[in-house]
This record gives sequence, structure tokens and C-alpha cells, in this order.
Amino acid sequence: MNTMNILAANILLIDDNPQNLAALSRILAEQQYQVRTAINGQVALKSIQHRPPDLILLDIMMPNMDGYEVCSVLKAQEETRDIPIIFLSALDAPLDKVKAFQVGGVDYITKPFQMDEVVARVQTHLALKLMREQLQAQNRELEVYRHHLEELVEQRTEELRQVNAHLHGEIAERTRVEEALRASEQQYRMMAEQVQHGIAILQDQKIVFCNAAFLSIAARPAKQVLEQNILEFFPEMARQRIGMFLQSQEKPSLEWQEQLRRNGDKLWVELEQKAIRWNGQPAVLLTVRDVHEYKLRELRLEDERERLQKENTTFKSTLTERYRFGELIGKSQAMQRVYELTMSAAASDVNALIVGESGTGKELIARTIYQISARKQQAFVAVNCASIPETLFEREFFGHRKGAFTGADRDKAGLFDQAHRGVLFLDEVTELTPGMQAKLLRVLQSGEYFPLGSTTPKQANVLLIAATNKDYKALLQQGKMREDFFYRVCVIEIPVPPLRERKDDLPLLIDHFLELARRKRELLSANAPRIPDTLPGHVAESLYRYDWPGNVRELQNTIQRYLATQHLDSNLPLIQQNASARALLSPSLPNFEGGSLTDAMNAFEKQVILDALEKNQYHKIQTAKMLGIPRSTLHRKIKELGIAEGE
Repeated sequence: MNTMNILAANILLIDDNPQNLAALSRILAEQQYQVRTAINGQVALKSIQHRPPDLILLDIMMPNMDGYEVCSVLKAQEETRDIPIIFLSALDAPLDKVKAFQVGGVDYITKPFQMDEVVARVQTHLALKLMREQLQAQNRELEVYRHHLEELVEQRTEELRQVNAHLHGEIAERTRVEEALRASEQQYRMMAEQVQHGIAILQDQKIVFCNAAFLSIAARPAKQVLEQNILEFFPEMARQRIGMFLQSQEKPSLEWQEQLRRNGDKLWVELEQKAIRWNGQPAVLLTVRDVHEYKLRELRLEDERERLQKENTTFKSTLTERYRFGELIGKSQAMQRVYELTMSAAASDVNALIVGESGTGKELIARTIYQISARKQQAFVAVNCASIPETLFEREFFGHRKGAFTGADRDKAGLFDQAHRGVLFLDEVTELTPGMQAKLLRVLQSGEYFPLGSTTPKQANVLLIAATNKDYKALLQQGKMREDFFYRVCVIEIPVPPLRERKDDLPLLIDHFLELARRKRELLSANAPRIPDTLPGHVAESLYRYDWPGNVRELQNTIQRYLATQHLDSNLPLIQQNASARALLSPSLPNFEGGSLTDAMNAFEKQVILDALEKNQYHKIQTAKMLGIPRSTLHRKIKELGIAEGE
């Protein structure tokens, strides 16, 4: 059977998420793989019956039939048992991973995944499969030769036994017997020399016969091999194990790998021994195959897999604790998710839709995707879709040629020309009319467009990043947004949390805006008013209590106004500076007077956790549920804030 061609390997993707299928299909197709997809387990099983793939990437959480069941069905069938299955799932619990390997998976990748990691693991397992197939093919070839050798040995042994039985009564037959023995040995040697692997016959662990291939592997002449103990050819630490294998009576046929001593070096070989009879006595037929290069490659692949796992673990740990990502700031869990999706969008180079309220920093996210993508050396073109009337849409996006209309006295490049090979950012994309969406859809589908007044198409090589502050799902239901256009634009959706849902990030944001103000002061004049390192406690508390309908943009404006006037906006809750007023307003809040913003936030957070612990009689699980945070986060906060039991 022909072995698999890695460069043209057939890969089946099984996932109920069309976005994952699209991203994985594109990346694997770029690696020259043949890619098929299935949206659920039933479709996948039918597809595999028609044409088994070389490798399967399998999601776990799917309707009707999960990934574990699909894998179990495939491993129960002989024709699909050897297909390597890599699980690709958001489940990160150890039990989920153990179950994946128990049902027959060869690897497990946790979502969100890195495309480079997926490609590396696919290449690793395809290479391992190819090596197994090549070794199986060689084993089949060797089995044919070995079968002939065994038949010949048995035949000649039987002949020798019969001749020996009549030797005393038939001296005249002795010459014929001797000639038959010489012919048998010569024929056996001729056949043994045709085998590309080393052949040796052992009796009492001594080599009584070997072929030229064995001498080549051992790198010794025949006089240093024949009648030598086979154990001398191996390192001392392996001799006891090899001796046990050779003496095994329960398993007359064994196969294993060892390192053979060769001119001071060590050579990986694969050994296979089988019990036979030679000259009427028990013997061992030992086959030795040189697998040094295969073994080194396998070890390198294993080392690379472990390195990738360590890098992936380190990356996830670093990303989880990241407080800043490009121009984005925040340590909250919601912002960590934004960072992960931003990384995925930049790495996969697929269109993305950023959804969030006004002032949440959607354009900053778009620019961050651009800055860490492969397109960072090209242009970043931002356009507000609400500012482009439908009558000028084609001129603005596609450009025009001289003479295309009255007043067109020269060629003009459109937005697609300006953003060629770069990023085109469409802010307020939901303001495009269905007609405008249809014109953009044609470009996204075909990759071509015509400037006004031109009959020659141009290629649109841009990464499209769109943003909206509206409920696009309602617009889809109302028909104001075309579904086909939406799915072309929103391959990856990045939801941006409003500031009121991530108030843990307020200290970081305030410190950042204060630092920006200090830099601006240094550029202006040494006589400009000094910018404080922190805000007063009552000001920080007011900022924390406000819900920020204008989000980060409103926060920045508020801080700039406070630094200029030393007064907060009238719409912010006013927190008095004297302790008595503060106590009446919130008796449980600690005294923030004179402390930094970070100290104030830590004190406030500590008091909230203490109140919750007391209400739940210091029961950690109930306290975590009340606060709406994971138990591990509660334990970490208790340690960081120095909260003692019963404080």
C-alpha cells in the first residue's frame, strides 16, 4: 500500500462553529492540505465512510453527538482505527483532557487556539503517521523474505534430520548429504543477502550466521562477529533486558528498539526475534533494522511538541496577567478576553467586527489588530460610514478615472486603493444602507472592483475591520443589515465591555490618563500646573461610583477637566472630603483621606470582601457566589489584600 503524502494530506475538520471551520480551513489550505469540513458528528461519520481522512481535528461540544462519541465510533472500526484524532475544544478541565485520550485521541488543543500551534501539531502527527506507515510497509516486505527464510530453514533442517537418521546405515549417502548441506547454506546465504535489513541466527546468544547487512550495521568484519555473544554489541545497561527477551519462551516473537554500540557511537536499531530451529537445535532468528534517523526525528518532534506546549502555557499565563496590550489598558477578565480575540484576529487575518458602546475604544482595538498583524507595514485607513452619502459611495470606496463624470479632471484613488495590502477600518458600519452593503459584498465575495469610468477590474487585498455601537442582531431581523454581508464582515466578533462592567480597570485607566497629562505638561512649559501622581480619595470614590455612560472617552474628558478646574462634573456623585459626611453616606467604607487611588481601591475592595465573608460566616464558596467571582479569584484576593480568617 502506498504511504500517505504529507503535502497532500486529507484533513477533516469537525466543529459546529462555522467561524472555527472557516479559519482552520483557510490556514490548513495555505499549508497545501486538502481540507474537508463537517458541522456535526453524523455528517462527519458519513463523510468518513465515503473517504477516510489522514487526520481529524475534532470539537467536543456539539449537539446530538459530542466529540467523545464520534472518536469512540471511529476507534471501534478497523478501517478508521488508525486515523489520528486531535481534539480541539474550549474545555480545559483535566478530566476532559483525560477522557479525550481515553477514547483514542492523540492530542488535545485548548480553545482559543493559536493557528501556529494547530499547524505545528497537525504537521507533527501527520509526520508520525507517515513514519508508522513506512515502517509497516517495510515490515510487510521483510515478512515476505522472513517467511521464505523460515520455510527454507525448516525444510533444510528436516532434511538434515532425516539424513542424520540414515547416516549410520547409508555411508554412501554421506557425500550427497554434505553436498546438499553446502547447497542449502549457499542458497540460504544468497537469500539472506537480498534482504536490506540485518539478519543473524543465534544459538545460546552466540552469532552462528549473519548477512552482509548485519555486518554493515555493526561496522565490524565477519571474524569479529561470528561466534561472538550478541550482548557485546549493546550498551551494558541494556544487556540484561535484551537477554531476557532472547530467552523468553512465552513470547517466541518479539519486537523492540535499542541503541547498538558502533565505533564508539550509538545507533538506534529495531530488533525482531523469532524462535526457530537451526541444524536441529533451538535458535533465534534476529532481524536488525537501522531506524536511527526515524528515531532522532521522532525524538525531535516530541521535543518540539513539548516546547510548543510550554510556550502555549507561558503565553496563556502571560496573557491572563496582562494589564496592557498595545494602546489597550485593563486587567479585568472582560479585557483579557478582548486581548485574546484581538490576537486571534491579527494572527488569522480574517475580517472582524468590533461591537461596543460609544467611547469604549473600538478604533484602538482595530489599530492594535493592525499593529500586531502581518500588515503593519502597510496602510491603516479609517472611515466613518455615517459620513458617506449613498450617492458618493462608489467614488469614495472604489475611486474614479478621469472623465468618469462632470468635474472628474483627474484619476482619484478610492479607499480600497489607499488600504491595499493593509487594513480598512469601517466605523459605524451599521449606518451603511442595504444598497451600499450589496456593493461592498460583491467586492468581499469576488475580491475585485471597478473604479468609476474603468472597465479594468482591480484586486481588493485588504483586511476589513468593522465597528458598531448598535444591536446588529435587531438590524438583521429588521432587514436593515444583509445577512450575507454581515457574515462576510463578522468572521470574528470582538465584544467590548462598557466601563461600568469593568470598574476594576479604573485605577489603571486613571493612572494612564494622569501620565498622559504629565507628558503634555513637560512638553508645554515648566511653569504649567503640576500634575499629581494620584487623585484624592474622595475624587477616586466619586469616579468609582459613577456608571460612565460615555465610557473611557468620558472618563478621560472628566479627568482632563478636573486637572484644569479642580472640580468634578455636576453629574458625578459628590463624595464629601470630611469623614463624618462620608460615614453617613456609606458607613462601611474605609477612610480614603490622603491615600493614593490604588490604596483607595484596594481598601474599598477589601471592605467589600470582608462584608461578604461576614455575611456568609467565612464560607468561601458561598462568598464567591455572592460576589459573582470564581472561588480561585476570591482566594487570590484574600491573599493579596492580607485578609485574615475572622478579621
